[in-house]
Amino acid sequence: MGQYTNKNKYPEWLCNVLKYNPYTTGPKKSDISVTQLIDSPQVLSLRKANRDNITEDVSDRTWAVWGSAVHAICESANLSNSNVLVEKRFHKTYGKEFKEGTGMFTVSGQVDVYDIKNNILYDIKTVSANALMYGVKPVWSYQLNVLADLMQHDGWKVSGLGIVAFAKDWNGRFVKDGSHYPENSLTIIDIPLWSKKETKEFIDKRLQRHFFDDKMCTKEERWQSDDKFAVMKEGKSRAVKLFDTKDDANDFIIIQKDQEKLYLEDRVGYNMRCHKYCNVNRFCPQYAKENS
Repeated sequence: MGQYTNKNKYPEWLCNVLKYNPYTTGPKKSDISVTQLIDSPQVLSLRKANRDNITEDVSDRTWAVWGSAVHAICESANLSNSNVLVEKRFHKTYGKEFKEGTGMFTVSGQVDVYDIKNNILYDIKTVSANALMYGVKPVWSYQLNVLADLMQHDGWKVSGLGIVAFAKDWNGRFVKDGSHYPENSLTIIDIPLWSKKETKEFIDKRLQRHFFDDKMCTKEERWQSDDKFAVMKEGKSRAVKLFDTKDDANDFIIIQKDQEKLYLEDRVGYNMRCHKYCNVNRFCPQYAKENS
């Protein structure tokens, strides 16, 4: 990380807490980490190229520190527990004939918790309660399955995968019958374990993207919402109705009694990550082009 700002004028000791990152220490023993492998190649490349010029306000690291604290407590609480592995790093070198030639790349990943008795690999997440309402995030499955492959390479058996999700803003008042709001502040979510073939194909594709292919961010990597077509009414600021296609929107308008007061507004999908959560967007040619 390059530079930190302190817009809220927190005391020095608190800034040191917020800036602390236990994952930045230690010698480099791999070409890429699991977290980097499953993320955007362009973001990783821009972070490396502009490492000394990236700025972040310490206040933006509040929940990262919260997550680190949960991991630290988990590790300390299980120091004498011989039935689990906690915070252990694994490595595996992958070799393949890629489109542009042969490549050998070492991937490393740190396991949060591995239940030795039951052969279950867990990853700990600190998330919003709302994030748990929409099912399993694809990146959770990517991360755990690649980590499982690293462990299996070292001879460990992995029979199951799970996300241990701490909902940092959970509120019992929102728990209702029929809703998808989590019933508890702590949820364990089963993650499907891929076959060897599925895992190999995924890792090969990710290595291809990071080391050989064009690095432009995909729609998924930009967290882009879908384009919508809003039927608007004169004098109103809110849409009468939203549609996925222009044809459906027009079909709706022509059957309305007040169709002469209705008009169509194109709403281009919003790149949430680019605008709100990317600390290298000012160095990104794709972002500059799309927002020029």
